[in-house]
Amino acid sequence: MVTKSNGPLLLAGTRVTGTQPHLGTFYGWLRPVAAAEGYDPSLWFNNVEFIAARRIGAETPNYVSNIYKYYLAYKMTLEQDARRQASRSAPVPSQTR
Repeated sequence: MVTKSNGPLLLAGTRVTGTQPHLGTFYGWLRPVAAAEGYDPSLWFNNVEFIAARRIGAETPNYVSNIYKYYLAYKMTLEQDARRQASRSAPVPSQTR
């Protein structure tokens, strides 16, 4: 489990706090192994991911990658909708001659 003593797990630049569900709960044993092999134990992609693929198999890293892709797509969709809404509610400049 990820605690304050060993820091929160970082997923591609997104810091995960102890109050949120995260990979460190069940697969926390991978972090010390990653550190022992010279990887950053606080980063999943290109670090702990390699250890998980080697020790558990490709299914876990593929699952995390797919979930992260859906998260990014959802986040970008919400941001685009917010930009569209903001542009629709912006005042139209008056035309002067």
